[in-house]
Amino acid sequence: MGQITLQFCAFDSAVARIIAWGTESDVGHVDIVLADGSLLGAQHEGGMGGKPAGVQVRPANYLASCGGYNIKRVALPTSDVCEREAYDWAQSMIGTPYDTKAIEGIALGDNWSHPGRLICSGFAAGMLTQPSHSFIGHQLERPWRIITPGQLLLICNGFAPVVSI
Repeated sequence: MGQITLQFCAFDSAVARIIAWGTESDVGHVDIVLADGSLLGAQHEGGMGGKPAGVQVRPANYLASCGGYNIKRVALPTSDVCEREAYDWAQSMIGTPYDTKAIEGIALGDNWSHPGRLICSGFAAGMLTQPSHSFIGHQLERPWRIITPGQLLLICNGFAPVVSI
């Protein structure tokens, strides 16, 4: 049996604070946890974890250097095939630019997402809604590209327990 692990957190950045405030959530960011513990996700600021902005693999401890706190993980059970396909899709997105306009849209309650750009939670939700492993697709109330970290955490909690670390 496979699993997909997501790590949610809050941290000290203007964008993360806007997302948490605008969505009344205690988290403003999400990454995908890879087998070696590193984190794959979309970040708005370049230099985090020594990587440019956008979708990148970052060291497991990169959030400590940017004030990460309120860290929660959820391990979603899935088949081995779906796990492999999900991680393959996520890896194929490395280098995708960050979608700053989508954050403005979230703050204003509108869909301003741009094709070819992703926010952290849109990236994680996209991984979970690909055709072969769409076990959360029917739970989404807005397009996966602009789902917020708090919304994704609530949906995932319906499939597996959330653990604070």
